[in-house]
Amino acid sequence: MANNEHLFPQEQFQPILERSMALDGLLPADEICLAFKDIKKGDMEIKTCYGDIYKIVNAMRDYSRLLLLTCDAWELTGFHRALYEYHAQKAREIADKYQAAIGYDYDKALEKCRKKKTKNKDGRDSDIGGEALELLLR
Repeated sequence: MANNEHLFPQEQFQPILERSMALDGLLPADEICLAFKDIKKGDMEIKTCYGDIYKIVNAMRDYSRLLLLTCDAWELTGFHRALYEYHAQKAREIADKYQAAIGYDYDKALEKCRKKKTKNKDGRDSDIGGEALELLLR
């Protein structure tokens, strides 16, 4: 792991990865149905819950951010940078489409999470995962 530390510095990437985990504590359990048409199979449905869609949104937004950070960390230029930026944009568009459909706002949830984290920093180390579990149990 130490060999790759310069590629993915913990101080830069860990907050992005932990945000989604912290946001999990805000999830309702209502079931929803995703419907789509498959060319070969016809009408298809996936029964899921808001929590799964939240996780998809959070993962896509985090992936988008990681792609952009990687461009800088790896000093990508030209075609490679454009390719990473294109995929980052597409991931964000997908996330935005899903969050709009379920009335979720990633940026607001993230801000709420940041405020809670700041509020809880009263001299002790804040455990983001522990806070998410605590919120889930309430």
